[in-house]
Amino acid sequence: MTRALPLLLGCAVMLGVTRPARAVDLWARAARRSLAAEREVQTALFRTQEGTSDDLDMLLVRTAMIEAARGKRYELGLTTVQVIRTRRLLGLPRAPGDAALLRSVIDDASEAETTALAALELGRLHRLAGEPEAAALEFDRALGAAWRSETRIEAHLMRGWLAVEREQARMALAEFRAALEFELGRAQLVLCLSSLAHAEVLAGDLGSARRHFLRAGAIASSGETVSQVVPSERPELLPVDRAALEALEQRVRASAADGDEDDFDP
Repeated sequence: MTRALPLLLGCAVMLGVTRPARAVDLWARAARRSLAAEREVQTALFRTQEGTSDDLDMLLVRTAMIEAARGKRYELGLTTVQVIRTRRLLGLPRAPGDAALLRSVIDDASEAETTALAALELGRLHRLAGEPEAAALEFDRALGAAWRSETRIEAHLMRGWLAVEREQARMALAEFRAALEFELGRAQLVLCLSSLAHAEVLAGDLGSARRHFLRAGAIASSGETVSQVVPSERPELLPVDRAALEALEQRVRASAADGDEDDFDP
């Protein structure tokens, strides 16, 4: 028994040392698996936004939306933001906890681009709630944090349409012109030109507004996928903004029917 005691003590020491080490190792492996699964969800979200998703992607996206609606926060702030963003782009209703989730991502001081995207979505929610001052703060935050051109363009558009809502014509003109300074794709160019035209109507420059709107229409009809670039159907905008562009389009058509090349009908 005396001889066996050192052996037993040695085994106990080894167990005492190795068990926590193994537990830490298992925890790390589980965390890596969790993070890998989350990145798979991110990929599915991006593909869904691009319109290239498959059935597995859609299953992952639907599951993520349900979990986010229940208040789940992902380990990566970008995942949380992209779930909320994808739901909006698909035309689905907002969840009651979206604002709190977005605010938590911003408060965590995530990477700059994630903060910018979260601020854009939160600013939209403030606009929908009739809170223009709070929306302005978030759109300003988004523009200050964003480094990707696509995000900065979106921030200028959101600031511009908020200025339209507040009847600040000069600010709206400045924001839409700033967006036009970037290298734009066809859909973005059509949207920015149409938005600028609406701001010019607000400013009283009706002739320039009509020319920009007609130019936007010509660009929109120059490709095969016309429906994807119709400005009044773009998911970036709020319903009130899309309605404003649709009303502008009807006004331009009425003016063209009368053969007026330089102005709108009163």
